[in-house]
Amino acid sequence: FMNKQIKFAILGIALVQILLTVGLLVLPSITRELPGEMRVRLARLPIGETLLEIGVTPLPSALPAPSGAIERSQITIPTIAAATPTPRTTPTVLAAKFKRVQVDEIREINEPTPVPTSTATPAATATPLPLPDQARIEGMKIIVQGFNNCGPANLTINLGFYGNTSTQAEVAAFLKPNREDRNVSPWQMVDYVNGQTDMRAFVGSGGDLELIKRLVASGFPVVIEKGYELQGQGWLGHYLTIFGYDDDEEQMVSLDTNLGPWDGSGRYDSYEEIEKYWQQFNNTFFVVYPPDKEGQLFGILGSEMLDETTMWHNAAQDA
Repeated sequence: FMNKQIKFAILGIALVQILLTVGLLVLPSITRELPGEMRVRLARLPIGETLLEIGVTPLPSALPAPSGAIERSQITIPTIAAATPTPRTTPTVLAAKFKRVQVDEIREINEPTPVPTSTATPAATATPLPLPDQARIEGMKIIVQGFNNCGPANLTINLGFYGNTSTQAEVAAFLKPNREDRNVSPWQMVDYVNGQTDMRAFVGSGGDLELIKRLVASGFPVVIEKGYELQGQGWLGHYLTIFGYDDDEEQMVSLDTNLGPWDGSGRYDSYEEIEKYWQQFNNTFFVVYPPDKEGQLFGILGSEMLDETTMWHNAAQDA
């Protein structure tokens, strides 16, 4: 006959095994109800992702199709009543001078296109000035983003560049009062700037590398919305603040609020890489600027980008 101690030991082991089995069956459903930030932290624990089946960003395998989607499967891009835009060409970059743009010294690279007159004589079109081969805006300060917070973080960087004291927490509290909100769209951030601060902002789609270069060379940081692939996490959406470029190396310089580097030196991505992932968001960008720089900015953007109908028509053609 076994003594009582052995009996209790066997019973204890059996109870532990039962509790572990029940726990492994129940824990996944419990953890799926936790806030996203807590799920991500638990998944980083040893074998946490495997045992708990947490899923960093659990989403349905397929979204339901909108009603009538099959019948409306064909989309036609309407022509613009006034005129069909002519194909855009990229001017050749000729200048070889390296240019650094200081915070207090923003030089205009582009002249606004003159407004056509009512006379029969064709209006002259301003020729864009040659761009420097390299340009970098000085005075940009990177910050670390909070959870799913690349939008508010990048917006805070750009507001801070012009002296606005808004914090990432203040911006995020307004843009995503629900911390579980995974996305903040560019137009939401532009609305925030235009309605809640003393700064202004413009959002557009269908941009290109030439436009980014002209903006940067004129002292305007540019935020792009792009695809983002991280090992172990798959595809994500992300924002980058571009503040420099180098034609010799064919690279853009940006501030990445998720990966750094945190010394402010900038992340370097090839033109090819930027174009590939930027296109996944329809080459969408936004620019924060002081009100007194609006004329300069609009001159760089050009009439086709400023006219919403033409902008979307061009973006659709590019897509």
